[in-house]
Amino acid sequence: MSRNNTNLVPSEAEEAVDQFWNQVDAEFGLLTEADVTHLFLKYNRPFTVEELQVYGQILEIERNGETLYPGYQFLNGAVRPIIVKLVMMGTEYGISQPEVALWMCRPTTYLNDGLRPVDFLDDPDLVNDIAERNWGIVWYR
Repeated sequence: MSRNNTNLVPSEAEEAVDQFWNQVDAEFGLLTEADVTHLFLKYNRPFTVEELQVYGQILEIERNGETLYPGYQFLNGAVRPIIVKLVMMGTEYGISQPEVALWMCRPTTYLNDGLRPVDFLDDPDLVNDIAERNWGIVWYR
């Protein structure tokens, strides 16, 4: 049997990541660039996905070779200001956009009862505070 078998079964970790993004897609949608453009046009927003990408003002992930945009970041045809802030803060702390997107949808010990930052998008100060406390931890000196 050849050691270069390209039909390998994905690891459990890869399957777990795929299931996670499937859950995010089912709950909030993972939008294509065309979907986001349509959303912007529907609300007569004067910006494009490309502009927001250049300025780091939109949260994006790669999945199966396609750039996708978690639907929870949009409100009334625009990116929520807290998302823009989190993307910028993530850059400061060395946290990638997919990691920010994942963090938003995972329970955190900074909230009770298994709640997630995404559950509090209507309270941007709280989400910002949780991110600062979570990402700003220094484990060693």
